[in-house]
Amino acid sequence: MHCTHTDKLAGMVLAALLALTPVYGYAADSAAADTKIAGTGQTEISHSQPWTYEDEETTKSKPTGKIATPDTPIVSSTPHPAPGRTRTRTSTARPSARRTTGISGTTGTAGTAPAVTQSGWVRGKALKQGDTIGIVAPAMPCQGSQDAYVKVLQSMGYKVRFGPHARTQYGYLAGTDEERAQDVNDFFADDTVQAILCARGGYGSARLLDLLDYDTIRQHPKLLIGYSDITALQTALGEKARLVTASGMMLNHLTADNNYSMQQLKAGLAANQPLGAFKMPAGQKLTTIVPGTVTGRLAGGNLSVLTSLVGTPYALDGTGCILVLEETGEEAYRVDRMLNQLYQSGLLNRVAAICYGEFVDCGNDPGDFTVDDVLLHYGILSGKPVIKGLPIGHSSVNGFLPYGVQATVTAPESGAASLVINEAHAL
Repeated sequence: MHCTHTDKLAGMVLAALLALTPVYGYAADSAAADTKIAGTGQTEISHSQPWTYEDEETTKSKPTGKIATPDTPIVSSTPHPAPGRTRTRTSTARPSARRTTGISGTTGTAGTAPAVTQSGWVRGKALKQGDTIGIVAPAMPCQGSQDAYVKVLQSMGYKVRFGPHARTQYGYLAGTDEERAQDVNDFFADDTVQAILCARGGYGSARLLDLLDYDTIRQHPKLLIGYSDITALQTALGEKARLVTASGMMLNHLTADNNYSMQQLKAGLAANQPLGAFKMPAGQKLTTIVPGTVTGRLAGGNLSVLTSLVGTPYALDGTGCILVLEETGEEAYRVDRMLNQLYQSGLLNRVAAICYGEFVDCGNDPGDFTVDDVLLHYGILSGKPVIKGLPIGHSSVNGFLPYGVQATVTAPESGAASLVINEAHAL
């Protein structure tokens, strides 16, 4: 086809205009998207004050917080910083959450130094009558009335204060990541709160780990109690702040019954001496899988959550530790897959011993390996002393077990195994 000079020039101009059009269109679309996100209200973080049941009884006030609508995005509109990078501060009155890279100094913000063990771990104080327990929901929110659970803690002589977002519904989470992290950061920084009890598990704790202020947490140590999904929080606090935490009953499981689990929680909250031999429920005992005796620092928790942390900055190092593992609702082959990942990542080689807790509703198809078969396989593969039967996890009996303290596993070839906690978890 024959083209004149004028035709060529017009074609070049048209091509240039077409090339620019997508750029301008993208900018317009982005502006509209930003407006839509801002319209949800999710970019503005609510900083309401913690509330107590005592406050509610006198003022009938309710905790503030945003309720998600069906079109509310599940992910936070504020992006997380990449690991190792500093969060960009906004122009709000205070940042929604702060993050540090881990352990630094030992001097508190008020000029006091936290009690540091010889190995560098920090512990909070044992509770006494009149102390305040802060309730946080790092994962899913509180649902329904919490009165019965609160009365249990009050009957034990403690005051109760809820984080502002413990009952905020945001998709399947208790508020945005920034809001949940702020509740945790604020309660650690608040010296009028003596311990922190998690409301429930579910999912979501791992999303907070790059938003926590590990330096401040280390300067204001206090016992944080939970299990299941809370394993992510406990592991990160151990790795980044060297904070002693505890596996134990959460708020939504408290009862007025004086059962084994409640006795364990009461004793654990008030103890400032080593717990000694781990007390087993009536009719249960620890058994040996691989014999041996070893002393190490207790660590671990839920198998699924620990596996999900592998390869992240918050993964459990576990060198020389006594690894505690529990699980619920996973088929034997899935338990196998997760333990294989812990083995191939090197964790099972680094630990000094393994204590298997409760593996609840972990079945298998006919003819398949059972969960006990899988636990035996990886216990032998680790080459370390291994025991099982620890009442930790999702069972109806749930003991109190501190993480970050020294303990001794004794696994004889014949006879009952034992776990002795040699170090106090609180002052």
